[in-house]
Amino acid sequence: MEIAVAGTSEFTLGFRLAGIKKVIDVPNQDEIAQLMKDEAIGILIIDQDTCDGLSEHMKEDMINSIKPV
Repeated sequence: MEIAVAGTSEFTLGFRLAGIKKVIDVPNQDEIAQLMKDEAIGILIIDQDTCDGLSEHMKEDMINSIKPV
């Protein structure tokens, strides 16, 4: 299982420095959907601003998702 991070470049910088390889700076909704479908990802970390920019349907899918958490 991998950890993925999506958000602003300021948010993701620390995760990059910590060694997380799956990082998307300033993601769009399609990139988030691809991360959610990726079987290798067990944890998806998204900053609040990015989450607020998603559609209500996508937010609902993320909240109810078992994998990734």
